[in-house]
Amino acid sequence: MTSARPRSPALRLILAAALGLGLAAPAAGKAPSDGASLAAAPDAIADCDRLAAWGVDPERKAAPVAGRRLPAEAARAACLAAVAERPDLARLRFQLARALWRLGDQEVAYALLEQAAQQGSPAAWLVLGSLFETGGHVRQDDMVALLHYLEAARRGAPEGMRAAAGIWGNPESPSHDALRAARAPVALDPAVIADW
Repeated sequence: MTSARPRSPALRLILAAALGLGLAAPAAGKAPSDGASLAAAPDAIADCDRLAAWGVDPERKAAPVAGRRLPAEAARAACLAAVAERPDLARLRFQLARALWRLGDQEVAYALLEQAAQQGSPAAWLVLGSLFETGGHVRQDDMVALLHYLEAARRGAPEGMRAAAGIWGNPESPSHDALRAARAPVALDPAVIADW
């Protein structure tokens, strides 16, 4: 459900090659077998968390770093090592996506967001919802955005329900539902997710 974009085997190969890892199909709890290609620093996970934790992510393990202040190059390096060490942790994949997005590599970042969402990351579901709501990097689709927001809420991100309320409350949206909007929490300020 996370993608309304065409799946491309070539994109998956590019993703795996760009990251130097077997990230296209995560192996639960295993580091890549070619350990020489990317050795994980002993504190790579802590560094990734410290450099790229998002304030809206209910799974974050460190103080949040605003998107505009994220040290993208350092976060990319730390999060690459962290994902190599623990590919089963969706938050690390999400944080790597944050760094790559800031570095301008939206294709790989988007693929990582989809992977993190499939692994259960509520933050990834939120960001994907926002991309569909705004038409950023994907075709604009309020219904798909709404489904992503509701999944984020189901997975523990209350901002998902607040983002859904914004769509329900928008009279111009095909998903407008005044009754649901009235019963939902106050709508989320779009800038909260935009600074991911």
